[in-house]
Order: sequence, then C-alpha cells, then structure tokens
Amino acid sequence: MANSELFFYCLIFFLAGIVTGSFLFLEGFYLFCLLLILFFCSLMFFRHKRFFYVLILATVFVFGWWRYDLSLPDCSRPKNLCYHNGQKVAFIGKIVLVSNSPDSQRLEISASKLEAGNIAVSGKIQTTAGIFPKFDVGDIISVNCELQGLDEIKQSGFAKYLSSRRIYSSCWNPEITVLDFGSASFAGFWGSARRFLSEKINLTLPEPTASLMRGMMLGDGAGMPKYLKDRFSRLGLTHVIAISGSHIAIVCSVLLACFLTAGVSRPRSFWPIFWIVVFYVILVGAPASAVRSAIMGLMILFSQKIGRLSRSKNVLISAAALMALENPEIIIGDVGFQLSFAAVWGLIYITPIIKKYFSIFPEFLQLREIVVATCAAQLSTMPLILFHFGNFSFISFFANLLILPAIPLLTVLGLAQVVVAVISVLFGKIIGFPVWVICVYWLEVSKWLDGLLFSDWGLGQISLLSAIISYLIIFVWVWLAGKKMV
Repeated sequence: MANSELFFYCLIFFLAGIVTGSFLFLEGFYLFCLLLILFFCSLMFFRHKRFFYVLILATVFVFGWWRYDLSLPDCSRPKNLCYHNGQKVAFIGKIVLVSNSPDSQRLEISASKLEAGNIAVSGKIQTTAGIFPKFDVGDIISVNCELQGLDEIKQSGFAKYLSSRRIYSSCWNPEITVLDFGSASFAGFWGSARRFLSEKINLTLPEPTASLMRGMMLGDGAGMPKYLKDRFSRLGLTHVIAISGSHIAIVCSVLLACFLTAGVSRPRSFWPIFWIVVFYVILVGAPASAVRSAIMGLMILFSQKIGRLSRSKNVLISAAALMALENPEIIIGDVGFQLSFAAVWGLIYITPIIKKYFSIFPEFLQLREIVVATCAAQLSTMPLILFHFGNFSFISFFANLLILPAIPLLTVLGLAQVVVAVISVLFGKIIGFPVWVICVYWLEVSKWLDGLLFSDWGLGQISLLSAIISYLIIFVWVWLAGKKMV
C-alpha cells in the first residue's frame, strides 16, 4: 500500500472513530490504555506489513474515539457552566455571536464568572432576547436566568447543533444588562463595519432587493420577507442568499471559470481566488460557518491546482479531519459541515463524470461549467438534504440554472456598489441600478417557477438508513465511472 493510500485510510478510520464515539460511550481511561497498547503493537509488527496496516488503522480509529471523549464537557466540575444546569444563576460573559430575526435576537454568550461569589466559570450558553435593545458581538453583559441542559431541548437536531458549537446550556427569558460595549474590540469592529455596509446597501437599493444583496454579500438575511425565504427554500435557492458550503464551493468554481475565461491558468488563479475568499470571510465577520465553508470550498481549488485526483481526496479528507480534530462534534451535529464536505466532494469527483453529458450547453461565459458544478453539488448533497430537511424540489435544477450564471456579474457589481456607496451614496445608486435589475430578474424568475403546477413536486424525508444506502450507490457509481475514465 502506498503511503498516500495509507494516509487516506488512516484519516477515514480517524473520522469513523469519532462517529463511533458519538454513539457508543466508553471511559476515556480505557480508550487511552487501548490506544497505547495498539500503538506499541504496531511498532512491534512494523516489518509485518499486513499486521502493521491493521494495527495502525485500529490505532487511529481508537484515537478518534478517544478524541471525541475528550471533547465532552465535564459537567461534574463547578467551574464548567453546564454544572449549574437546572439552577437560576447570574453570570457575566461576552457576546460572541448575534443572529437577528424580524422579532428576536439569538445570542451566543461565553461565560467568564458567576456574580455570586465572583467564581470563574467557562462555557457557552445560547439564549434569545427581544428585538430591543440591540446587542453587538463583543459586548460584556450580565445575565440572570435559569439554565437548561441540552436534554431538555425537544428538537434533537437543534441540541446536536448546539453541542457542535460547544454549547451545553441554554435559557429562556433572560434578564440582560450591558456592562461594557464591545465596539472597540476586534469582533466589535467587524460587527460595526458589517452594519455600516448593510446601511449603505439599504440606502442604495429598495427592498426586497436590498435584503437579497445583504444576504448574498454579508450573510445578513434577517430583514428578508418570510414569503421570499419560503419561496427560495422551496426552489432550492437558499444557498444563493446564505453563506453555506455549497454556496462557497460553487462561487469558487464560478470565479475559477472567470479567471480561465480571462486566460489565467488554474495554478495561477488559485491565489487570487484564495485572497478574495479570505477577504470575503473577514468582511462578513468571520463567523464559524463562513470559515468552515471557505476552508471546504477552497479545497477544490487546491486539488485542481495540484492536478492529481489521488491527492485531491487526501486534501479533502485532511481538511475534514483537521476540523474534526479541533471540534469532533461537528461531524454529527453540524449539518453545514456535512453539506460543505458533500458539496466539495461532488465537485471534485462527480463533475468530471457528468461533464460529457452537458455538451448541449454553450461554453459562453463558462455556462457549461456552471451547470455541471450545480448538478454535481446538488447530486452529492441530495441525500443529506432529504434526511435533515425532507424537502428536495425537482425544479431546483432549473432554478439554479437560470440564476447561477448571474452570480459572477452580480458579485463584481455588488462589491463595487458597496465600495462606491461608502464614498458616495449617489454614485452607489448609479452602480446599484444594474444590481437592482439582476435582483428583479431573480425575483421574477423565482416567482414564475414557484407558480408552475409541478413546482411543489419533490422528494420527502428519508431515514438514516436510506441516506446511507443512497450514498453507497453514489460511491459505487463514482468508483465504476472513475475506472472507465482511467
């Protein structure tokens, strides 16, 4: 077995160990002892290749299992916030994330100490506050509420999502007092910059086109009308107005197509796209979802840069393993991570297989590559979407086909509009006119597609077993098709 193959399978077994740990609990002490035994046995059988391979794979599997056990909080210690679940407490913390909706603010707070006794604690809490007063990332606040554990949350999917963000406590109807405003902090600065840019978009575009651009450029879709969110969800267009893994991956592919059209080679186009994506992530405040999506989206560009499929799979699995090493619970609890990985995997493996079936589409503005990338990402994420959300519209392909080709132009014009609007609102409105035209096109196309008789045809929710079988079928198809291409 080649070293690259051994490396690949080691990472697979490491991830499998993490997944096993999320379902089967075993004391960390026993896992550590087993890990040491397997490690030393692998050293002893180093010259016996078959035994060595088996032992080394077993070692990384147990290591993944042990790493998951280490990530779990020790709620038996008073210094961990989750120790106080079920009690009414008052604590001081910092706001690390604010998600706005039309009628509420969802806050993610990192606790620092209990007010009673001035006892230091660590841990994060998620809570919901009213629309006023407005809270910002970086604010130091005092919170008084009754803590609840994740086992009290009825929605198991939401509980898993919170655990993937290392949040093990929640509370309702908190009493919040701002002790210090965080506008001077790094996070507060980017939060203020994001609000400032949102205001410039509002001044240069009418609604609902302004909310479309805020969602696409800044990841802020809080002000978008509910009917529009529901329509985009039915048509499978949510990724266009949200910072998701599939969105970043497809946008990276579209940017690559633009560079190729301009005569820039694949290897040379990697670094310009890399810095564009990094700047974009910083612009939206670098939330965890955007950072994760950017990492996964850039993997396909790097794999194309090195130009070897055998290395591409190692690059992709390495990215997943590194993120899982830092936070093992994202594999099971973070749907965004799952969709990001599946979308990038599809763009790497499925795109070259199906590309020959889309020769009917012209190469003009790289339309063919956009269509192929869209189909590959949708095919690779469909089982996950059906499992988690139970909604996959057959009309989604046509909706993406009609809307995605406008993304490169809209991205360029949108960035130019925001930059110019910072200097002059009047000139921002001038550049904003073609942006408005494209957004209106999106709205009218989505309205037309949503009104068709067969727009609500789709697939319903599937079980976990069905999702696993679906991916096994896709993997076998990709493997057989890949052998024919060699």
